[in-house]
Amino acid sequence: MQISELCKESHRISKAHGFWDGDKCVPSKLMLVVSELGEAMEDDRIGSSKIGEELGDAMIRIADLAEYLGIDLDKEIVRKMKINETRPRLHGKRY
Repeated sequence: MQISELCKESHRISKAHGFWDGDKCVPSKLMLVVSELGEAMEDDRIGSSKIGEELGDAMIRIADLAEYLGIDLDKEIVRKMKINETRPRLHGKRY
């Protein structure tokens, strides 16, 4: 599945299950991504095997939001990877 297909399908399912009924606030949708990443972090902390599921949830939330906003994630990821390729080690940060 291409990322663009993931975006379309994630948004279709999300809308069908009521996640866009009323609440179309982008910051709240971004926080849903953060909450999934927090769950992944907790799974890693306790040694749970569900970290992959939570990372998948975060990707689905990102894809859903990108589709809603009309963002071409295929294009943006390739563009950003080209930028990252030119950056120094750790982007000049200590960690």
